[in-house]
Amino acid sequence: MIDYYYCYTNNKSEIGKQCKFSKSKSQIVGRIEPNNQLKKKYMYKENINYNGENIKKYSEEYINIESVKLENKFFYHSEGGWTKDIDISEHQNKLKYIKRLDKDINLINSLKYLMNETTKIINKNNCINIYEEYFKDDIKNEEHFKIKSLLVIKDKLRKYNRFVTSIKWANDNTHKIAISYCVNNYQKVLNNTPKNCLLYNLNEINNPYQTLYSKSFIKCLKFNHKNSDLLLAGSYDGTISLWDLRKKNNLCESSSINSSHKNIVNDVTWLQTKTNNQCLSTSSDGLCLIWDIRNLSNHIESFYLNKDPADVSDLFEKSNIISNNLGGTLLVGNPTKNTLDEPTASKLDTSDDNYYSANYIEWCLEAGPSKILVGTDEGYILSLSKRQSKNLELLQKYGIPNEKHLSAITSIKRVSINLKYFLSTDKWGFNIWSEDIKFPIISNYYNESIINKGHWIHDSPFFILTRKDGYLDFWNILSNFNEPIIKHKICNSSITEIDAHTNNKYLSIGNEEGDIHILKLGKSFCTNSSENKNALDELLERESKREKNLEYIRKQLNCIKKKKEYLSFSDIQIQDQQVEETEQIYDSIRHN
Repeated sequence: MIDYYYCYTNNKSEIGKQCKFSKSKSQIVGRIEPNNQLKKKYMYKENINYNGENIKKYSEEYINIESVKLENKFFYHSEGGWTKDIDISEHQNKLKYIKRLDKDINLINSLKYLMNETTKIINKNNCINIYEEYFKDDIKNEEHFKIKSLLVIKDKLRKYNRFVTSIKWANDNTHKIAISYCVNNYQKVLNNTPKNCLLYNLNEINNPYQTLYSKSFIKCLKFNHKNSDLLLAGSYDGTISLWDLRKKNNLCESSSINSSHKNIVNDVTWLQTKTNNQCLSTSSDGLCLIWDIRNLSNHIESFYLNKDPADVSDLFEKSNIISNNLGGTLLVGNPTKNTLDEPTASKLDTSDDNYYSANYIEWCLEAGPSKILVGTDEGYILSLSKRQSKNLELLQKYGIPNEKHLSAITSIKRVSINLKYFLSTDKWGFNIWSEDIKFPIISNYYNESIINKGHWIHDSPFFILTRKDGYLDFWNILSNFNEPIIKHKICNSSITEIDAHTNNKYLSIGNEEGDIHILKLGKSFCTNSSENKNALDELLERESKREKNLEYIRKQLNCIKKKKEYLSFSDIQIQDQQVEETEQIYDSIRHN
């Protein structure tokens, strides 16, 4: 038998491609002649028939169940209370006896007395609803604090090692969430590093449904409290950005660098106006700027957070100590000018020494549209006021040098049960303040781990502290002042941001690796009884009264000390011999 074949060569890159056929005329490639020897070897085989069944077989059995025995029983009800003389079977005799009793005066008086007693009992019984549980709270149910991890949103650009800077939920009931990222040493990275923000919908979590592009890395985000389609952002280059999610293009409107902050915009917030077009931004340069989103080319108002003279004098003393250690001198008359060497002077010469460095804003419409709380790096909380047709003004400073935060304030949240009180956190602990008192009414500092953020759950006595070691601490001051009731492990990296949905059921946690963890809280965290609300309100009110009494005692002690110093100074008597000696010393100095 002749083998017919055709050999051809081709490149490896072209192998495996789709075959392409074309029409052509028929051609005879080869011809095979019949072979009689092979024909003789061919054998015919008969067909083999086989029958089989593929049906399940069932068996049938009869079983006698146990019989039920039925039995009829009868009850006979007979009348009682009749005397022996009366036959019950005769109806006429019973009627005569009843008429005789109706005319008896003793029976009538006894019935009146019994009716008064029975009516009281019946009225009490009618006041009670048989379908309502009156003693429901007496049954003590164990609280189950459930925390469920729903999903994790991974950063798809892990090669840049981005961390989460801000997470914000939309103010409406939708499950939309905005996320911003940044990288370490952002000033040294190349321009091709992505600086965009992502918008996710929890119903479709595989990919972001919208990408928002920015010119710089974003530090903070904030949705408009009236319109969730407007998203405000503060950038690392000192500008603010605005996105309108209703537009097709995802580019932002940014403010000009010349009219913006000198340093990073640490926080932004919307203000309550007639048109809802104004917003506030703060930075570590000590400047608060108010913007109109219809024209971001220039801010409409600026306000400097000036320090108190006592704080400035403390800063000068510290700078003098540093300069003496470095071998230089510092002029006390003008602290901005010094006589140090240039490299040493550049470290100490800070133009923002006279202003507080703001890093967090807390604004709540329910607490008052004009009330604004600002947290500073110095550990103080400043209360600002912005009224209609008036400029920003500083109302009060919370904290004194001995009773303030030990480091920069990382977050401020108002207590939703009573908006008069608010929570603030720093790296080492938390404080709870009242608007009426400059001192914290509740303080707690512990060295277990560094605290990054704090969040008070809406309409609940619980608040959450995020830690650098990846734990969430759930606190309830009604149960314990010193320890959290739950410590929940989220990840192995530092938690940088936290935010909660409007219904309190969902928490979003961001960490240094760029991951977003979505948690679902149990009913014990979300629902709150009226008794717990009243207990928390009474607790905070009692602590605030205690601090007011302590402040009054401090003032009285200071007055007593001043009086003693004045009396001791007036009682001093200078002798004539001492005066003559001092005059001789001055004369000798003048002659020399």
